[in-house]
Amino acid sequence: MVNRYSNYQRHLIHDWRNFSADSIRKKVEIYDFTQPTEFEVLIWNYELYGHLQQLAEKNLILKGGAAAQLYLSKDKQRASVDLDIVSLIGMDGIEQILKTLIGMDGIEQILKRISTRLSNQENYFTFRRYEPAEPEVKLPMQTYYLTIPSMIGQTHLKNKKRFPGREVKIDFFLEGRGIHSVTLKNPKTLVLDLAYSPVVSTKGSLIADKLLILATKSVGVPPKRRADIPKHVYDMDCLVQQGLDEDTIREIISIMNSLIEAECSYRGMSYSVEEVITHIVEELESLSYIGFSKESKETAQDIENFQSQYLQRSNFQKSHGWGVRFLRLRFLVKSFLRLIQKEINEKEIASLFGVAHQIEAQLGKLGEKRADLRKELLQTYRHQIKEKYRFLKGQPPERILWEIVSPENIEEIKDLVI
Repeated sequence: MVNRYSNYQRHLIHDWRNFSADSIRKKVEIYDFTQPTEFEVLIWNYELYGHLQQLAEKNLILKGGAAAQLYLSKDKQRASVDLDIVSLIGMDGIEQILKTLIGMDGIEQILKRISTRLSNQENYFTFRRYEPAEPEVKLPMQTYYLTIPSMIGQTHLKNKKRFPGREVKIDFFLEGRGIHSVTLKNPKTLVLDLAYSPVVSTKGSLIADKLLILATKSVGVPPKRRADIPKHVYDMDCLVQQGLDEDTIREIISIMNSLIEAECSYRGMSYSVEEVITHIVEELESLSYIGFSKESKETAQDIENFQSQYLQRSNFQKSHGWGVRFLRLRFLVKSFLRLIQKEINEKEIASLFGVAHQIEAQLGKLGEKRADLRKELLQTYRHQIKEKYRFLKGQPPERILWEIVSPENIEEIKDLVI
């Protein structure tokens, strides 16, 4: 097996032994993943981006799921099978009509150089461009599939023959509007300790970009891609639980403004920032009914599929845990709405979110007192819970907390709990 792939192994950025079947299976066992296939693809995602960065320097910015994991501790990281990249190649000082063409041209030259560097065997490290026959929205984006080898039995069909391998999807976004980037010093991931310092979207950029996915009534994902929502919610929830300061909140709002303007222009829509953020709040409110309404069964299935494919078992959550995730984000986005309406400022949002997390952490330490506190919270704030009251009677106090907490009552709840 080693000799068969030795041509490309000499040119890898990372030690080839990281890509071996034994290494992959050992790490899958250590981190308790159910799908070694997605784990293997994540290794190649970081390897391939390293080659792209070497050739394009800071002109290709890593975004999406692979970028988000670089901000998380290993115990929270998940698998990610696609590469999402913002391309700045050929975009400076060029007439608008030529931007996309020159950007694509530069990208293809880089992909050809990677193919050559990694030996360009008949079946591996070749790429093909993908163009949807009937795109729902014409985005400034170019998609390629690049073939990678597999050491754990994944197979790929080419020229009517199957061979050990798989295609990796790479989306290049030829629009850098609103994207902020930072260079991370040799981050450590589940699959690799990176031997380079990647240029990635900032934490604020990632949160802003992923939040817009939830604006399903306007600029968010179409109905046929709703199954993607759990992975974006997971990433955002992990990122915001690290804490948000006022500068990051200011950055999120600024980037959302830019992205909403761009997304509306691509789709021929006209929505204000306030309208789009309201759509996000409404989507999170709908999602928060998981385990409560018949309509939430499809969401529950999407979550189950996501967890089994992408998460460490220690991060699996039942419906009440996902309810907390949805409601945490709803609290944050409702605060953004109040910020736009000039009812609150960034510093106050950061403080409120921090206090709410402090209350949640304390709930986990109450032991036998949790049941009494759940009853007290339900009775005290029954007027806010309304039709959810009967359902929430059997839920953990953390879910009740994020259902009821608001800037107006947070100090009162804090006094009850802490």
